[in-house]
Amino acid sequence: MQRTPRCPRESKVEDAEEMNRIVGLLEPAGLIKDRTYHLKAYKDCLVGSELIDWVLKNNVAGAEDRAGAVCVCERLFDGGHLHHVVDGHEFKDKYLFYRVAKEDDAHGPSVKDLQAQSNIQKGEVMIKGRWSYDRFYAVLSREKKTLYLFASPLGSTPRRVLPLESSSFTVSECSECRRGFLCLQLQSSADTVLEMCVDVNAGDSQDAWLHAFVSAGVGCLDEDSSLPGGANHFYKFSAQDIDDKQVVMDRYRGRVALIVNVATM
Repeated sequence: MQRTPRCPRESKVEDAEEMNRIVGLLEPAGLIKDRTYHLKAYKDCLVGSELIDWVLKNNVAGAEDRAGAVCVCERLFDGGHLHHVVDGHEFKDKYLFYRVAKEDDAHGPSVKDLQAQSNIQKGEVMIKGRWSYDRFYAVLSREKKTLYLFASPLGSTPRRVLPLESSSFTVSECSECRRGFLCLQLQSSADTVLEMCVDVNAGDSQDAWLHAFVSAGVGCLDEDSSLPGGANHFYKFSAQDIDDKQVVMDRYRGRVALIVNVATM
């Protein structure tokens, strides 16, 4: 859905040079601080309503009233110079925390940038972490053959970027995440394993994601194709270690494993 501009009135904040000048004034003005909310610490951030007060007080970019100051800040936000600390909100005149986007943070496109492309697949997914499954907003670019994971649909920078070149995936019913979800286990060319679960009850979500991965050049491994010993996946193999104990290969999931065939005496 294309969003209508939130700031219809004219503004002097039109070019990157002027935006950079304003951003450069924020830290000397004492707006950027370490802050705490609900016992959680957020480093180097500013408050949306306090930024509005500062813009209005200093007549930044010709802002004459609060609506004009909000307009200035929205231009900074839309220009990628500000983002919400957890990418959960657009810019608002409220007690919300925002950070100044730094060059070091610009390691990928925003959701808005990717949505401008026509050949993408997007939606909420569950990603398996160390201890539990976390919700992300995923955007797969068929053109760039890359999967981007954002904290929310308003994400300014991706939390994770997974190149899909020379990757493969398997499909299985997810028993750990929640009922009705399909698990896609991605094995990237960079030896990265990612378990991504999509809601099969959400319309055509299942078929759409499968088609998106295949059209991006990701190979689909058939779970039903049996390997020797009744195993249908490397991680289901087992072997005896030097102490004659049975070791299941699943313990090495997510690591680089070197399989060597050695002759016995």
